[in-house]
Amino acid sequence: MIPLRVIFRYEKIITDQVLESVAKTIIFTGLIVGFAYATELFIAWYSHNPVEMETFRWRAFGDYALEYWIMVSCNVFIPLLLFFKKIRTNIRLLFIISLLVNVGMWYERFVIIIGSVAHDFLPHAWGLYSPSWVEFGIMIGSFCLFFFLFVLFVKHMPSVSMTEMKETLHEGASHAG
Repeated sequence: MIPLRVIFRYEKIITDQVLESVAKTIIFTGLIVGFAYATELFIAWYSHNPVEMETFRWRAFGDYALEYWIMVSCNVFIPLLLFFKKIRTNIRLLFIISLLVNVGMWYERFVIIIGSVAHDFLPHAWGLYSPSWVEFGIMIGSFCLFFFLFVLFVKHMPSVSMTEMKETLHEGASHAG
């Protein structure tokens, strides 16, 4: 939203109040994600299932612990900075925090998929994963394709709904008279 606001000069449509509301939503979803992480950990501990307990111990302190803690930090702790109004109303900091939340969500998929495959139920199948240059190329290409299609969509389709435009016109008409 912030790049659209800057590139297409949507400051009258995507106001500071809208961005502050989005920041409050990021706080709320960060708290929900943190609760989900804590619930998963609690269920693993409460079940006394050794496989579940070892899986969560290995996630937090094993070979992919750095990725796990990046995930937790970006999805739970960094959004808590938005509790402060000075940070929540600063557009640059809001943009940086939103990018870090996206990084955290990417790392969540990484931890779920790679961590589960690397440390499966059968110890003889354990191993570490490191992506090849082909996989990095596919990832970069998919990011480029997404941004290309997004820019095409924004260029040729309306990026702001007509309902919001009608609300803006209606509010402006009531203040003019």
